[in-house]
Amino acid sequence: EWTFLDSNEFGLPVNARFGDSTAIRGDTIVIGAQDGNTVYVYDGSLTQPAELTRSDGGALGWDVAIAADDGATIVASSMWRTFVFERQGTEGSSATETARLMPDSPDPGGIRFGFSLDVSDDGNTVVVGAVSDPAKTAYGFERSGAGWSPLPDLAPTEPPIGILGSGVAIDGSLSLVGARDDSKVFRFEIDPSVPTPNSPPIAN
Repeated sequence: EWTFLDSNEFGLPVNARFGDSTAIRGDTIVIGAQDGNTVYVYDGSLTQPAELTRSDGGALGWDVAIAADDGATIVASSMWRTFVFERQGTEGSSATETARLMPDSPDPGGIRFGFSLDVSDDGNTVVVGAVSDPAKTAYGFERSGAGWSPLPDLAPTEPPIGILGSGVAIDGSLSLVGARDDSKVFRFEIDPSVPTPNSPPIAN
């Protein structure tokens, strides 16, 4: 049986879409407000959140995810770009935008890059879905020193008829990518013994 505890809209107008996306790890709660261009981070209770925004002030919060390691790494998308934020502490501390992850596509907005996303528990790997990508692929990134580098694409050997990337998840070396129109989920495993092709790191 579930017991209702509390709720909070933080005094935002309805059109801010507060609650568009949510994530929780331990005492850390992350909530996206896509049309408010803000992601809210709560520690321990739904009061006095830290606010995360893009450095250029654009949309943010379509999807969110948080790493398990003390909630230090938070990832959020805007439906055409994915942003990595890092916190130096917890309990109400804010976070700094440290990277913008982009696909190798001339039209990231057109492929709806960032429709779904997830981050590994250690905060070092991010998987991003792009449901309108005609290549029928999801995208992976790994932390590389102070920046991020792309991983090989997550592309099924037999692509779905409909969209790919309606949902994604990552745990260790395993990733799941959903294809809701086909009622399928594709499972991928990355082999750490196989080097990633040399690619320039993602610009911060």
